[in-house]
Amino acid sequence: MIRLFLVAFLTGTMTLASAAAQSEELNAAVDAYLKEDYSHIDVIARYAEDGEPEAIAILGQAYLYGFGIEADQLLGIALLEQAASLGERSSTVHLGRVFEFGLEGIPANPETAAKWYVEAARGGDTRSAPAALKRLPRDIVIAAGGAAWAREAGAARPVSIEPLEEKVVIVPSPASALLGTSSPPPPLRMNDGTPFPIFADTKLSAAGDAAASCFVVLKPEIERQKLALEDLMKLDGFGASEAGGSRHSELAETDRKLAAMRDALKASEAVLGDPKRNGNLTAEDVRLALIVHSEALGSRPQTGPAASLCAARLVPLIGESAGWTDGR
Repeated sequence: MIRLFLVAFLTGTMTLASAAAQSEELNAAVDAYLKEDYSHIDVIARYAEDGEPEAIAILGQAYLYGFGIEADQLLGIALLEQAASLGERSSTVHLGRVFEFGLEGIPANPETAAKWYVEAARGGDTRSAPAALKRLPRDIVIAAGGAAWAREAGAARPVSIEPLEEKVVIVPSPASALLGTSSPPPPLRMNDGTPFPIFADTKLSAAGDAAASCFVVLKPEIERQKLALEDLMKLDGFGASEAGGSRHSELAETDRKLAAMRDALKASEAVLGDPKRNGNLTAEDVRLALIVHSEALGSRPQTGPAASLCAARLVPLIGESAGWTDGR
């Protein structure tokens, strides 16, 4: 009933919600939903019918991930796009993340991700979208109209994180509410005392959360390093460089970093795919945990591991974790 109604709603004329404060009824329904009480989904759908952007956004996430309702990814994306068109900024950022990292059934598409992130940045997002645009390849960001937020040529990632001067209200996704935290958890501690920060403390094992944090960091970073390697190979005169030349050394170092990151990514995938090491979770639970880690990377990238730490320390951490209890 709800799905049929929403399909008709999406193709019809939508009445814009008034600018008055949100109804307490809707707030209560959203709060219940985020606590895994889906009995008020009809209330959220009713407010979506009235054109309330937050209700449309929550319903879109529900369909996208199958929270409390039969999953329908196409409808979920359509609802999120509709919420974004009404100025619901978190939906615009969320769409960027969906297409940046991909979901089961939705392949990653950096061009589409850049488009949504640029729209979010233009709409006033000062943290998540600009940080994400600096993760994406520079040429893709510029093609999407985001030259103002593209990373500098040759830069692997932002040099620093500027302090947030304005108050930003972030509506948590159901995945964040169920599996993650709004602030970073304490870092894991390796046997030699090295701290290993993670983005979120989810249902995954300690090693699983480390693997998840590294997975979401390494995937885009490997693509960046591949582009850097290709750029070095294209430099005029590179073939004539001496073995000890600066370009040759830079190429060798980039290739070494790329190989180490690929090894760490394979290790993270092995842990996440093994119930004996990931906390005895199903593939769906692992997918949800990865959503939380990727969202945290987008909103607070400085609180998790850098790609270099993952490349150097994830494999030893996984080895050590065989003797850990899961008390973190």
